[in-house]
Amino acid sequence: MVLTRSVARSLLPADASAAVPALERVAAPAPVLVAEEDAPEEDHEELVQVEDLTEEDDEEIHLEDPPEAGDAPAEAAQAGHGGSPGPGAVSPPPPPPEPETWSVRFHHHPGDCYFSRALHMLFYHLHIQVVIDYVGAERIHPRYPEEWIVSAHILRPHHEHGGTVESAVHYALSLRSTFAAGISDSASQALSVLCHFAGEELDHTVWRHFPRRAPGEMRSAIMGVQNMLNTRRVAQVGLTTALHTHMERNAEELQRTRRQLADERRKNEVLQARLDGRDPPAQEDDVDVALSPPRKRTNFGPQHPTTTILH
Repeated sequence: MVLTRSVARSLLPADASAAVPALERVAAPAPVLVAEEDAPEEDHEELVQVEDLTEEDDEEIHLEDPPEAGDAPAEAAQAGHGGSPGPGAVSPPPPPPEPETWSVRFHHHPGDCYFSRALHMLFYHLHIQVVIDYVGAERIHPRYPEEWIVSAHILRPHHEHGGTVESAVHYALSLRSTFAAGISDSASQALSVLCHFAGEELDHTVWRHFPRRAPGEMRSAIMGVQNMLNTRRVAQVGLTTALHTHMERNAEELQRTRRQLADERRKNEVLQARLDGRDPPAQEDDVDVALSPPRKRTNFGPQHPTTTILH
């Protein structure tokens, strides 16, 4: 803080100006010079410590004060208080990340593939009035591709209370990447079970050579050709048998691969949590096993899905 000489003089008592001329009349000027040279310096040093300043002097001091560098960070922080924090401000800690889990959305579809149409036509042929609803559970994850759990719900009308009643549910053999693939798989499973229960009613129809499978079994069966001279029909039945076996074994292999992939994902999530210093996430069970249990090997049957021709 710089004090001008005018400020220093304004702080002297009123009779000081009268005392100065009296000193000039003394014959020996040496004491006067010493008093004039020493007094301002001593008075100036003492006046710096004086705190009883008038309002006018205070205003003059503020006008002559140079800006101090120490006030710059405070002004910058005050300027950034309304918006983004200043360079010297400390930002608050970020919120903890939300846990990455699977979310499920349900979809409904009447079915528009070959197996769904054949299933509807077979119910119509058997004079069974039903409504088939294909339900797809879409599983969504922030870091993984979507997965579909699809099931075919067979609904029969309730004549007493109205509405419909669920009579059977057929699931796809594995998780699928699209809703359409799951509809085709679940409709195929429902069609083979319905052909098994229809039995002899289909021997003289177009559904005679459709695969038949009892619920929960690995083995499927296809009725053979009675007239072996009909080589075209024999070839078609043989090809259908091979393709049906190939399709179901691929679905079984896909289910096993999906299960292994789920295990590896769980291991990666545990390792990532340890690297981040977090608690390991809760482990989820395989939903495909809970909703659609794998087929059992009954009566010392085959270990994998297979299709045989009945003669």
